[in-house]
Amino acid sequence: MKATSFLLVAPKKLRLKSAKSTELHMPPRMFSLGST
Repeated sequence: MKATSFLLVAPKKLRLKSAKSTELHMPPRMFSLGST
């Protein structure tokens, strides 16, 4: 149960975290391509 809930919650947090980091390190055009 814990593993399943972690797998459901983790991607959202990771997506937010990676979105912020990639937005800082990549140009806007690259970021928009990566986010889609």
